Amino acid sequence: MKRYEEENMIRTKIVNSIAEVDLDGIRQPMIAIYDHPDDFPNKVVARIWIWTSRLTR
Repeated sequence: MKRYEEENMIRTKIVNSIAEVDLDGIRQPMIAIYDHPDDFPNKVVARIWIWTSRLTR
């Protein structure tokens, strides 16, 4: 796998509440809510994006 692909891999953590996610190490987390995305068609999903010089998840 190329380094670029490794750096941009999506890590999935399934939790019942955003309170279960440790955001302490993220300076400016951005949380986007997705209604029934293709990868979880029966769910509403919150994705945490880390603000850097480019967006990563």
